[in-house]
Amino acid sequence: MWLLSKYSGTAQVRVTTTQGYRHLDLFSGGTAYESKVGYLKFSQAAVKQIKKDIEILQTVKKGVVNYEWHFFRSSITGKIGADVRLIQLLESGGIRIVIH
Repeated sequence: MWLLSKYSGTAQVRVTTTQGYRHLDLFSGGTAYESKVGYLKFSQAAVKQIKKDIEILQTVKKGVVNYEWHFFRSSITGKIGADVRLIQLLESGGIRIVIH
């Protein structure tokens, strides 16, 4: 996992939210990291994931004070990023977006 090699920390940290469980791809120094490969289409599952992440960030669960979603280009499709509605939801919730 690229994030783990760059930032170190603990992978797959389980966090309880009012909306159910969420597993952080990586947690390091107060920052939670989510990794996505390819293009993330708009779906209720993606929205639910983002809403859980916003809750985690806003309530400082498990000591999360920063949240970043990292997007990586798919070696199969060549696509990267996310639907603009998802990007807007992430940004409005204070989640930083990093495109690689």
